[in-house]
Amino acid sequence: MIVPYSWSLVLFVVSFFLVRTSTQLSLLTYRLILATVFACLIFYFYPARFSFHRLITDDWTQFGYQFLQLVDKPFNQLPSLHVSYAILLGVSLWDVAESKKRWGSMLYRLLLLGICSSIALSTVLTYQHHLLDMFGGIVLAVSVLILSN
Repeated sequence: MIVPYSWSLVLFVVSFFLVRTSTQLSLLTYRLILATVFACLIFYFYPARFSFHRLITDDWTQFGYQFLQLVDKPFNQLPSLHVSYAILLGVSLWDVAESKKRWGSMLYRLLLLGICSSIALSTVLTYQHHLLDMFGGIVLAVSVLILSN
């Protein structure tokens, strides 16, 4: 699950190039900034730390987990920004690729849903977050979506 976990950064960056209008770009930016500000306030007032020992694999993914352990420290856990961003990016990019062929739009949306779901699930399966952190990320994303509409 280290691979989908790392897709979060890629999807985050690519999303700014996928939106087609200035309105979509503004809404995407607003949502991501709002989620980040709220999360940072929560991190400041309620600092949470991952409490399980992280295992390092001994297969081809070992480098990825070692790099993750180096750059992504076990602090600022609740809410999970990976989960919040996955939801916000999924919602913001849902209508970006409209195709004249219905199957093209459906395929794009299934791929987007798969990527965003994999990112959200990978937060727990890579020992980066607890289930409560995932729930917090969902609550944060839904709150931001409500405030941004």
